[in-house]
This record gives sequence, structure tokens and C-alpha cells, in this order.
Amino acid sequence: MNTRLDLFAVAGRVAVGASLLFAGLTKLRDRRERFLRAVLGYELITGVWAFLFGRVLPTAPVLVGTSLVVGLFVPVSAVLAFALLFSIAMAVAHSLVRGLLTAGGLVGEEET
Repeated sequence: MNTRLDLFAVAGRVAVGASLLFAGLTKLRDRRERFLRAVLGYELITGVWAFLFGRVLPTAPVLVGTSLVVGLFVPVSAVLAFALLFSIAMAVAHSLVRGLLTAGGLVGEEET
């Protein structure tokens, strides 16, 4: 019974890690200016903080996702993955409440 639970935990960890890795690589493959525009579109932060956030954040999902897939620093990576996913959910919710019609961009989408 315990091995099934362990297998389920590993499968979940790898799935979340692969999702973060895909999203991060998509952001890195696209131009970072596009991601910076998406960050500014949510109107949560502005100025130099938005610039720094837009430049640094695309690498975070790659590092956290790789760590989860490989199985390194799993407790820390799990907390960081939760923080990343929660912050994206809160940014989208904030955008919807304020009536901002943004196409996304935090997971590699381009505004049309």
C-alpha cells in the first residue's frame, strides 16, 4: 500500500515539474520582452521591479521544474513550485477582478 502512495507522489512530482519546466522553457524560448509586457499587463508591479521580475522570473520555473523532475531538493522545490503556481493564480484572479483583459503570457502565451 505504501509503495502505491509513493508511486503516486513521484508521478505527481514529475508531472508538476514537467509542467513548470515546459512553461519556463517556453518563456525562455520566446523573447523576454514579451514576458515583460505580460507582467506589466497585469498591473501588479511597475517600474524597475517589473523589469527585474520580468527578467528573473522566466528562469525560476526551469530551475524548480528540473529539480522536481530529477528529484533534487524535493521539499524546497515543492514549496517553490507551490509559490510559483499560487502567485500566477493570484495574478490572474486580480486581473479578472479588475477587468483587465489580458491573454496571459505568464505561461508562454502571446497576446493577440
